[in-house]
Order: sequence, then structure tokens, then C-alpha cells
Amino acid sequence: MDLRIVVTLLVSTTLALASCGDAGGDAGGDAGAEAWRTGDERLETRGLVWASRTEIHLGDGTTLDTGDPVRSYVVTPGGAYVVPDTGTDEQRYPELVRVTARDRRPLGVRPEHDSLTTSPNGRHLAFLDRGGERDDYETPIAEAVVVDLETGREIHRSAEGMGDLRTDDLADLYEDAPPAVIGIDAERAYFLTPGEVIAVDLDTAEAEVLDDSNAGYHDEPWAEGLGSEPPVDSPDGAWSIVEVPFDDAPQLARTAGGPPVTTRLTPADVGFGPFEPQPRDLVWTLDSWLDETTAAGIARVSASSDGSETFVIVTCSVPDGACRAVPGTEDGAILPESRPGGAVVPTPLPRTP
Repeated sequence: MDLRIVVTLLVSTTLALASCGDAGGDAGGDAGAEAWRTGDERLETRGLVWASRTEIHLGDGTTLDTGDPVRSYVVTPGGAYVVPDTGTDEQRYPELVRVTARDRRPLGVRPEHDSLTTSPNGRHLAFLDRGGERDDYETPIAEAVVVDLETGREIHRSAEGMGDLRTDDLADLYEDAPPAVIGIDAERAYFLTPGEVIAVDLDTAEAEVLDDSNAGYHDEPWAEGLGSEPPVDSPDGAWSIVEVPFDDAPQLARTAGGPPVTTRLTPADVGFGPFEPQPRDLVWTLDSWLDETTAAGIARVSASSDGSETFVIVTCSVPDGACRAVPGTEDGAILPESRPGGAVVPTPLPRTP
């Protein structure tokens, strides 16, 4: 997600934007607050989380049945929020569904599938809702939404700055300057409109324009805080991921010194049998740690026939450097949206005694 420059504006602008939010309404259109509100059930959000077809696999080994194939999702302590893959162009913006181990609840909103973003503590969910009014060309306007998942209430909903339904061709506008959720920190959610950067305070629900353009904010302190990189060192600090050229095999090195270990991955390690056509290309990268002795990353597997690509989750162990596909991801896997630093494993599970 993108990030932008902070510019001081008049207080009147801030107050006008704040009035666009709905700090007291039920979230999710007809769904109501109860459908969003988290209950006593708590999901494990740490460790390796991935989805395939109709299942989400959590870091503690439990799975969630999504009913429909998954297109995108985020996992919070109170549930997974899933955009289904309808497989049809007619339903470009499917209804968001909350999935727990006990049930599945439609939420009455239709988000951009790649806009789902959670706060660091998992309490707030931000997204762009495309289920509202449409322009003359049947393009729905984007609305910036923030939901407090603990109370089930929308604290902000606004189409301010997202275009004019009466005069704009929204498809053209959004192609030139796509709206987005930039991110959420502990205090605010940040949205990009075609012409502005807007911040929503998570405590007061007040909205403020930070930048009246949609470029150049990346170096601002708030923006840099949203783009934190995962640590390259293992949880115990004994090993580190070595930066290598993209096409080279990843290396792992002891932080105490010594020659690095070059990792190894073969077609057999990602599910190819000896009598099957072998992949044309097999390239893998490592970006995080599953535990003290296991690094995690993604392998890009290109088919020999048509060049189609599959992205497989892989793990590589130390000190031997052997790599293998995570079972079940050989045909591809979907990682959650809103991963800090884009890492495969943003936060490893704590070590058990």
C-alpha cells in the first residue's frame, strides 16, 4: 500500500471531514453491530497463516471453513474477515463474510478485495466499500470505512474526496488515481483518495486531511512507521537471512560468524514427481522466521508448458539449508492482507517450554 506527505490544513477542513464519518451507526449495512462484534472466541493470529480453496490455516494448526473459495482475507483475534472468490465478473465486489470456528456471517459490505487492513492489535478493520451508489456508467463510488470490531460499530464512513457521482467517470478517475487504504497504526487509519491523504483517529473518529495531493508522503514519520520490515534474524538471534541477488539461492548465516549456508530447493520439494514435466523456473526468496531454526518464504514456480506461475510457501531449515513446500500449498496459497512488512510470517509463535 502507498504512503504520502503531511500538510497542515485549516481547522475548518478537519471539522468538515470529521462530520462525514458515522461514529455511532451499526457497521455493515443490514448486518448490524452484532455480526461484527467479537465474542469470547479467540483465534491465533501469530505464526504462519495461509488459505487454499475454502480453508484458512492458522499458525496453531487449526483451520477455518470459509464455505466459498477465498480471494482475500485478514485474521483478527475475533475472527477472519473474508472476501469470497465468486469466479464471476458479474459479482466484482462480493459481500464480506466473518468466519469463526463456529459460524460464518455475511456483513453487508462489499470491499475492494485488497483493501482489508487491520490495526496492530486487531481491534479495528479498515477497507474501501464498493457496495454503495454508482455513477452513470455503473461504477460504484469508493467509501472509506473503519469498524471497531470490539463494539461492532462503524466509527467512520465517508466518500469525501472519492469523486462526484454526478460529473465524474469513476472508472477513469480511479484508474488514474486509485483510492486505497494506506495502513493503520495504533492511533489512526490512513486512506488515499484520488486527491488527498486522510487520517481517521481511532479514538475520536475525527478525520483530518494530511495532504491535499496524492503523492509524496512516503518520507513522513507516520508513513515510515506503517512500512516496518520484518527482522532478518531468527527469534533467538542465532541465525540471519542474508541478502543475495534475486535469482540466487537464499543464504542463511550464523550471526556469530562463519560461512553462510546456501539453501536448496528442487522440483521434488515443491510437489513435482519424477515423471511429470518439470518447471521451467524455480526461484525462491526468504523473508521471515517460523521458529529458531526455520526460515519462511515464497517459491515462484513457472510451468514448462505455458509459463503460468504458482506461488508456493516454503520453509528452509538450518544448519542443513534444506527447503520444502509447506504441505497443502503446492498448488498455490493465499497469504493474508495487511501483513507487516509483507512478510510470510510477521510474528512467529512463541517458543513452548
